[in-house]
Amino acid sequence: MPDIGKAVWRVEIPGGISADDPCLDGHFPGSPVVPGAVLLGYAARIIANMGLDIATIRHVKFLRALLPDQTFVVECVLKGDVATISWFAEDRLVARARAIIRQHDH
Repeated sequence: MPDIGKAVWRVEIPGGISADDPCLDGHFPGSPVVPGAVLLGYAARIIANMGLDIATIRHVKFLRALLPDQTFVVECVLKGDVATISWFAEDRLVARARAIIRQHDH
Protein backbone atom coordinates (compact mmCIF):
# COMPACT_ATOMS: atom_id res chain seq x y z
CA MET A 1 0.00 0.00 0.00
CA PRO A 2 1.36 3.46 -0.84
CA ASP A 3 2.25 5.70 2.11
CA ILE A 4 -0.84 7.79 2.82
CA GLY A 5 1.02 10.05 5.27
CA LYS A 6 -0.66 12.08 7.99
CA ALA A 7 -3.72 14.31 7.65
CA VAL A 8 -6.55 15.75 9.71
CA TRP A 9 -10.04 16.46 8.38
CA ARG A 10 -12.86 18.13 10.30
CA VAL A 11 -16.30 18.40 8.76
CA GLU A 12 -19.22 20.13 10.48
CA ILE A 13 -22.73 18.83 9.83
CA PRO A 14 -24.90 21.91 10.57
CA GLY A 15 -28.30 20.99 11.96
CA GLY A 16 -27.27 17.34 12.22
CA ILE A 17 -29.77 14.62 11.37
CA SER A 18 -33.32 15.91 10.97
CA ALA A 19 -35.85 14.67 13.51
CA ASP A 20 -37.95 13.60 10.49
CA ASP A 21 -35.20 11.39 9.04
CA PRO A 22 -36.36 7.76 8.60
CA CYS A 23 -33.12 6.50 10.20
CA LEU A 24 -34.59 7.54 13.55
CA ASP A 25 -37.71 5.38 13.19
CA GLY A 26 -37.69 2.96 16.10
CA HIS A 27 -34.40 4.32 17.47
CA PHE A 28 -35.87 4.98 20.13
CA PRO A 29 -39.57 5.92 20.19
CA GLY A 30 -40.19 8.90 22.45
CA SER A 31 -36.45 9.57 22.94
CA PRO A 32 -34.82 9.41 19.50
CA VAL A 33 -31.05 9.26 19.12
CA VAL A 34 -28.96 9.12 15.95
CA PRO A 35 -27.89 5.50 15.28
CA GLY A 36 -24.18 4.72 15.42
CA ALA A 37 -24.34 3.28 11.89
CA VAL A 38 -25.36 6.73 10.63
CA LEU A 39 -22.34 8.32 12.31
CA LEU A 40 -20.07 5.70 10.77
CA GLY A 41 -21.66 6.37 7.37
CA TYR A 42 -20.75 10.05 7.59
CA ALA A 43 -17.15 9.14 8.41
CA ALA A 44 -17.01 6.67 5.51
CA ARG A 45 -18.24 9.36 3.07
CA ILE A 46 -15.70 11.89 4.32
CA ILE A 47 -12.90 9.37 3.96
CA ALA A 48 -14.16 8.35 0.50
CA ASN A 49 -14.09 12.01 -0.59
CA MET A 50 -10.36 11.91 0.16
CA GLY A 51 -9.89 8.95 -2.18
CA LEU A 52 -9.73 6.39 0.63
CA ASP A 53 -11.93 3.59 1.97
CA ILE A 54 -12.43 2.09 5.40
CA ALA A 55 -11.07 -1.45 5.18
CA THR A 56 -11.74 -2.50 8.79
CA ILE A 57 -13.21 -0.86 11.86
CA ARG A 58 -11.09 -2.00 14.79
CA HIS A 59 -12.86 -0.30 17.67
CA VAL A 60 -15.81 2.01 18.29
CA LYS A 61 -16.83 3.52 21.62
CA PHE A 62 -20.00 5.56 22.01
CA LEU A 63 -19.81 7.92 24.98
CA ARG A 64 -23.05 9.92 24.72
CA ALA A 65 -26.08 10.14 22.49
CA LEU A 66 -26.28 12.42 19.48
CA LEU A 67 -29.75 13.89 19.32
CA PRO A 68 -31.78 14.75 16.21
CA ASP A 69 -31.23 18.26 14.83
CA GLN A 70 -27.97 18.58 16.80
CA THR A 71 -25.04 20.00 14.86
CA PHE A 72 -22.05 17.69 15.01
CA VAL A 73 -18.48 17.51 13.76
CA VAL A 74 -16.70 14.49 12.30
CA GLU A 75 -12.93 14.54 12.73
CA CYS A 76 -10.62 12.07 11.01
CA VAL A 77 -6.97 11.95 12.02
CA LEU A 78 -5.06 9.80 9.59
CA LYS A 79 -1.59 8.48 10.28
CA GLY A 80 -0.33 5.93 7.79
CA ASP A 81 -3.15 3.45 7.26
CA VAL A 82 -4.84 4.08 10.63
CA ALA A 83 -7.66 6.58 11.04
CA THR A 84 -8.85 7.81 14.41
CA ILE A 85 -12.39 9.06 13.86
CA SER A 86 -14.13 11.24 16.43
CA TRP A 87 -17.61 12.72 16.52
CA PHE A 88 -18.28 15.86 18.58
CA ALA A 89 -21.47 17.74 19.49
CA GLU A 90 -21.39 20.97 21.47
CA ASP A 91 -17.59 20.50 21.82
CA ARG A 92 -18.14 17.21 23.65
CA LEU A 93 -16.92 13.85 22.43
CA VAL A 94 -19.84 11.68 21.28
CA ALA A 95 -17.91 8.69 19.94
CA ARG A 96 -14.48 7.59 18.80
CA ALA A 97 -13.39 4.85 16.42
CA ARG A 98 -10.16 3.44 15.10
CA ALA A 99 -10.15 2.09 11.56
CA ILE A 100 -7.74 0.73 9.00
CA ILE A 101 -8.02 2.57 5.70
CA ARG A 102 -6.81 1.86 2.18
CA GLN A 103 -6.50 3.66 -1.10
CA HIS A 104 -9.81 3.85 -2.94
CA ASP A 105 -10.15 1.23 -5.71
CA HIS A 106 -11.38 2.78 -8.92
